[in-house]
Amino acid sequence: MTCYLVSCEFNADDEYEDFAATVDEYPAWRHLFGTQWFICSEDSAEEVYRNLSQYLFDGDFIFVCDIGDEYASYLPKETVEWMKNNLD
Repeated sequence: MTCYLVSCEFNADDEYEDFAATVDEYPAWRHLFGTQWFICSEDSAEEVYRNLSQYLFDGDFIFVCDIGDEYASYLPKETVEWMKNNLD
C-alpha cells in the first residue's frame, strides 16, 4: 500500500462533507493539519486525485504526492505513531 500526502486549499464558503466522507473510505488515513491528510491506498496518486477532486469547487486546489521513506517532521505524538505504523 502506498501512502500519499494530500494537501488542499478550499474556498471557505463551500461544503466539503462528501470530500471528508471519501477520505474516510480509505483503508488508512490521518488528518495532518489544516487541509492536509495522509492517505494510504492501493490506488495511484492520479486515482486518489480523481477520487477526491470530484468534490472540489471552482477555485479549490489539490496536490497528491507519494510519501517516501525519507522525511523529517515535528508533529504530535499520535501523528508520529500513525506515521511509524503506516509510512515505514
